[in-house]
This record gives sequence, structure tokens and C-alpha cells, in this order.
Amino acid sequence: AVSRNYLNTKIEIIQSLALLASQPNFAANSYTAWMYSGMAVRMAQDMGLHRSISKWKMGEAEAEQRKRIWFSVYAVDRWCCAAVGRPLAICDADCDIELPQLCLEEGLDSKSKRYRMLFRNMISLSVVLGLILRQLYSPKVKSLGHDSTAIATMVSRLKTQLADWYDQIPQHCKLDDQDIARIRQAKTEPLEAELKEKIET
Repeated sequence: AVSRNYLNTKIEIIQSLALLASQPNFAANSYTAWMYSGMAVRMAQDMGLHRSISKWKMGEAEAEQRKRIWFSVYAVDRWCCAAVGRPLAICDADCDIELPQLCLEEGLDSKSKRYRMLFRNMISLSVVLGLILRQLYSPKVKSLGHDSTAIATMVSRLKTQLADWYDQIPQHCKLDDQDIARIRQAKTEPLEAELKEKIET
């Protein structure tokens, strides 16, 4: 059972729920993770984390924290729902929060900058994933049939969006077919240093 503490809307509770949802080992099953994800979304919305803060009076650090927490919850929602085939909890039309900044603090080291960039790329990919789930896998869309012209048009558009997303990723972060094949062989052969760095960063 979920502790009563998880019924109180707090930043720390939202972070905890998002972590629980993204770590299947802490959930009884994948559907429990989906429930945790939904709770995190509702609490984040209750705090207004999904809304623009451009006109709010708050420090840059607090503003950036709100953005990072929201988009972490956003990504967890997309991937949890994709994993279990359940409806998304977040509608993009309801959100106008700005993306997290890549470099806010002075003297940020190169590794931290790469992590920020990867987070932004993860957000962008999660947006496309949400479109795929809504436009191709919703019950209403499925009723059209996979051979319909409308479905073919949507698939073509989504493939273009995925290709655009992949093209804008820094080269050192891209995994090609050979990289994926080597990762699958990692159980028997050690990963090369260059490939290991790609995965870890």
C-alpha cells in the first residue's frame, strides 16, 4: 500500500513517485509503476509544474528545478504508458512550460553539459513517443484499420519527426546498428571504450 505521505503534494513526493515509476524493481509489477507515474503527474499538475513560469517571480534555480522535475515526470509518463499499453496521463496541449536550460550555472564541466543535452534529447524523443501512442495506438485510431490512408499519412509524418530527432543528436551520442549489435554481444565480449562512453554519457 502507498503511504499516506504520498497523498501530500510536495516536490519531494513527486520526485519519489517518478523514481519509483522508473525503477520496476520497486514496483510489484509494471502496472504499479504506471500508477505511480500517474500520481506523480497529478501532483505535478496540482503544483502547476506544467505551466509557463516566464511571468512568475522566482529565482532561476527554482525555475530550473521546476522545469527539470516536470519533464522528468513527462518522460516517465510516456515510457511507462508505452511499456504497459495504458493511456497517457499528460496532454501536450495542456502544457506550456519552457524547456530546461542547457547551461545555467557558471563553470559547468563538459560531462554535466552532456547530461543536460541528453536530457533535452530525451524530452524531445518522449514528445514524439507520445504522438506515436496517441496517433497510432489509441482505440479510436485502431478502429480505422492499419491499411487506411489516414494511418499511412500519420506513419509517414511520425517517421519524419523521428528522423529529424535523430539528426539533431550530437554525433558522439548516436548508436548505429553495429553499436547495438555489439551491445547485445556484451554478455560475452567486453564493450569497447568508445562505445562504453557513448552509453554512459
